[in-house]
Amino acid sequence: MAPDVIRSHVRACLDTLEAVSGTRPTGWIGQDFGQSAGTPQILADEGVRWMADWANDEQPYPMNTQPAILSIPVLSELDDVQLLWHRRVATPRYPGLIAEAYEVLSRGGATSARVMVLGLHAWLFGMAHRIRYLDEAMERIAAQPDAWAATLGQLADWSQNKLSGED
Repeated sequence: MAPDVIRSHVRACLDTLEAVSGTRPTGWIGQDFGQSAGTPQILADEGVRWMADWANDEQPYPMNTQPAILSIPVLSELDDVQLLWHRRVATPRYPGLIAEAYEVLSRGGATSARVMVLGLHAWLFGMAHRIRYLDEAMERIAAQPDAWAATLGQLADWSQNKLSGED
């Protein structure tokens, strides 16, 4: 897709969300982890401060854009659509998989700012026969003394403060 077409779509999405919510979004999660190499700069040009589309790290980092926007990595392998729908992993296995991933990621300590962003979709995990497994997974994580349940916006604010030395 040509950059001007991408820019038009991004602007239309941001404008629509602002019109219905009264607030312009400061973050971006693209459809199916898909974007062009130029999309981060287009997002930065449109005032987006963070994006959660790249599964290439476990720590937030600034993208090479002007102005810089923050990349908040996602665990695409544990996205519910990837895991339960495409790969057909049995839903009862979900709490154990999430707990194991959290255990490994939390070994880095509080100074490494490792994150565990999980993609969840109401049409899939919101089903009555699945929701108990999501509840179980979240309860297991929330019981950990170093766990922090945060929105992506909160995580972006914390990470940007940490990266700029304001923390």
